Order: sequence, then structure tokens, then C-alpha cells
Amino acid sequence: MAAHHATETDDPNIIKEIREIDIRLHLNSALAQLKTNQDAEAIRSATRALEIDGISEFDKAKAYYRRGQAYERGKEHELAIEDLKRALELNPNDSGVLTELNRAKEGVKMRREMEKKAYSKLFS
Repeated sequence: MAAHHATETDDPNIIKEIREIDIRLHLNSALAQLKTNQDAEAIRSATRALEIDGISEFDKAKAYYRRGQAYERGKEHELAIEDLKRALELNPNDSGVLTELNRAKEGVKMRREMEKKAYSKLFS
């Protein structure tokens, strides 16, 4: 796929449209990658969407949500929580984000309990 490089003579509307298509491409890629258990690729795609100038708040929320989902599935609960909180700030009425955020928080809690048990066995 050939990349479009903006020049000073490019129409700003065309540049904006290309950016919007690029954002949708990365967001849709992240979604497909999540559905096919390609979590590392989903993280990369969502991150690329977030790096595009002019990304809307709505699309930022989607990108943070999808990246948060991928982090959560990879047991990177703290990173998941960070992204999911950002998504929730941008879209406070999204129950899916809230559900995923609670799942990530529960993952942190369970990991800490397991660590606590493991350490207590070491020192008993």
C-alpha cells in the first residue's frame, strides 16, 4: 500500500479525509486483531490511530478501549486500566468500557492476592 505524503499544495480537505480513512483503518484493524487473538498487533494498530493528528475524541475513546482490551487479555492490567480510564473519560456513558475497566481492576486484585499468598509461603 502506497502512503500518501502531504505537500504544501495539497488540499486541506483531502489531507483531512486521508487522515480520517487512516484512523478508521487502524481502528478496524485493531478490532479484527482482537477478534483473532492478535493482541500485540491490536495494541500497535490502536497506538497508530492515536498518533494521527486530528483524531476525534470519539475515535480516541475507541482506540483506548481497544488497546485496553488487548492489554487486559495480555494480563497487563495496569496498562489496561490506564487506557480504559482514558476511554471512559472521553465516553463516560459506555458500559462496555466500564465493564472492561472493572475486569482489569479485578485482574490486578487477583494478581496481588496470588502474590501475597506466594510470599506468605516463602516466609512461613
